[in-house]
Amino acid sequence: MKPLCFRKKQPNAESARSTLPTETTAPPPDLSTGEPSLVERTRQSAIATSTDLLRQVAEGIAQGSRTPLEEYLESLWFLCDVVKVTHEAGKVILPLPASSVPSQATTPTIPEYVVNAKFLSDCLAFLTSQPQGYERLHIVSGSRLSPTCRTLDYMSKVALAAQSAIGATANDYSLRQALLELDAFGMALYGLFHSHPGAGASHTRPSSIDLETHERYERRYPLVGCIFVRDGYLRFFRHGDEPFTITIYGKGVQTINGDEHVYKIQNPSSRVVSYDTIETEE
Repeated sequence: MKPLCFRKKQPNAESARSTLPTETTAPPPDLSTGEPSLVERTRQSAIATSTDLLRQVAEGIAQGSRTPLEEYLESLWFLCDVVKVTHEAGKVILPLPASSVPSQATTPTIPEYVVNAKFLSDCLAFLTSQPQGYERLHIVSGSRLSPTCRTLDYMSKVALAAQSAIGATANDYSLRQALLELDAFGMALYGLFHSHPGAGASHTRPSSIDLETHERYERRYPLVGCIFVRDGYLRFFRHGDEPFTITIYGKGVQTINGDEHVYKIQNPSSRVVSYDTIETEE
């Protein structure tokens, strides 16, 4: 329905026809200010114009003048329709309650990672089986189940540019190729897993270099890290204090400290090392 506006009528046929609606370019009022809406203002204007026409007719009759009632009646019928329509429209054109409008701020944004126990055991087997006890690393991908939930179930090994008992650095070309391969299948980098020397949960804490590396990669990827040690302890982490959740399916992984995402793979010595675990090292 187009917006309506009205002006006062003079007691002649031409002015009676001027009650026809005209478009207005005035912006609608802000409903939050408590001002009457455009529909209500139109209704009030139609009622006021009708009252004014009736007053003019009554004054003309009282003065004994021959008022063209047919032309006034045409305008009054039109104004009655306007009042009826705007009255009905006012029942439905109402501002929505604030609580009924979903807020972006209330949308859950905490990242969730889903992983199975067998995959974690395979990662431990690869990362801690270097013959000289050197650190290893590999990247992880999976499936995007929702805007915030991803699986960790695909291991992609990369060649190393440097490797020692206290560190490992991926070869840039090998890493780029691995990322391109993931992209070719519609996948992305979701995890960066590596090993640390030592044993026990305390040795799974990320170093400052680990955190710096994750800070760079988390600018582009929804990345989570995981650090493994030989006796089966592992810790998931991200750069910064942003919360995230880990869900592990299957058996054989014990929760050590749920708040810090620390776990332990039971019976890690029973793992079987694949023949190709050292192919990625130079």
